[in-house]
Parts: sequence; C-alpha cells; structure tokens
Amino acid sequence: MPKCRKCKRIIQDGYTLCYECFQEKHLDYCKVHGRTTFNHGQCVKCTRLKQPLYKITKKGKNYYDKDGKIIPKDSLLYQCLPFKKKPFLRLSSAPGIYGVFCKDQCLYIGQSVDVSNRVKQHKENFKTAQYHLNGLRIRRKSLKVKDIKNYKVEIKYYKMADKYTLSELKFVRIMSFPKKTPHDKELKEALTYCEQAYMDLYKPIFNLFSARPSGGK
Repeated sequence: MPKCRKCKRIIQDGYTLCYECFQEKHLDYCKVHGRTTFNHGQCVKCTRLKQPLYKITKKGKNYYDKDGKIIPKDSLLYQCLPFKKKPFLRLSSAPGIYGVFCKDQCLYIGQSVDVSNRVKQHKENFKTAQYHLNGLRIRRKSLKVKDIKNYKVEIKYYKMADKYTLSELKFVRIMSFPKKTPHDKELKEALTYCEQAYMDLYKPIFNLFSARPSGGK
C-alpha cells in the first residue's frame, strides 16, 4: 500500500500525501509555476495572483485607485472612466485592451502596448497547443488537458484548443490609448486598471489570474 511521503500514513493509490498533510504547507508541482509551495491544496503563487489588486472605487464624484488616492482628472486613467461595454474596435498596433470571444462568450481579456502583435502571438500559441494536443490524442484519444506532463505554451491555450478551433475565435480591440504616451509607467498602470475592469465586466473564462502590470506583452 502507498504511504504519504510526509507522515508515512497509508493512503489510497494515486495520491502522494494524506489529507492532513495535503492541507498543510508542502512542496508540489504547479502546472503554471512548476515546483513551488502549496497550502490547503492550492499553489500559493496562484492564490496570490488571483486576488484583484487594481480595483477602482467611486465615492461621490471622485474615483479612487487601489491605494485609496483620488485619480487626477488630467490623468490617462481618468480619461477611460467610467468603464462600460462599448462597440468593439478593429485591431491595431496601438496600446489597449483586447478580448477573445466565441459568439457571445468571452474567453479571454488582455492588455498590450501593441494589440495587433499580441493577438498574433495568441494565435501562434493557440496553434502550438492545438497541434500538440492533437498529436498526443493520436495515441490516447481520451487524454485530458490536466494530464499533459509538458506544456509547450501556457495551459490556457490548451484549454481553449480543447474546446474551440481558431476559426471560431474572434479577436477584438475593446479600447485603446494613443500610440505616443509621455509616461510609460502611467500607461502600464492605466492598462492594468482597464484590464481588470473589463475582466470584471465580461467575466472571461480563461483568465487564470487577475490583472497585473506586464513587461512588453
């Protein structure tokens, strides 16, 4: 009979830890972060990234950022308020927020300093995941995404490829900023607030984490 790798209690086949040890802090393998710390059965890093930070609140006529400071009316972010659903725009290379949809279902919301280029990357990653998934299923038709040991791209692409074809996906620009922005830091922060706001509005099913500032995506 197998034994818990931590306390050596006898456990069921297919498990490496008993229930008690599984709930405590321990090292395990996360599909996103690799070998890392788990607590209560959840990857600590994933749990932290799922917590929305870039939330805007409104009190009276003023809008407040995540630190409780009033958003200046002359700021880039203030020009985006209030957040609401609007007609979609054509893709462009300008900075902005984009979405991936299948009919009326929102699959993913993202931000980029170059929306067209980022969408191109998404399509390539989707094709990579779809090709890899189809290849694995030649030998094992019932293979599930969670059972794949080595992902070639992020797991979200495999989850999309498991349910949709590329021709079913619609890539749209939700909002954009001017190409030339005087302060890059201000732009990245505004993009992150907007990304979180539109995630809250459209409720995408493949966004694994809440909005965070990105490097150059």
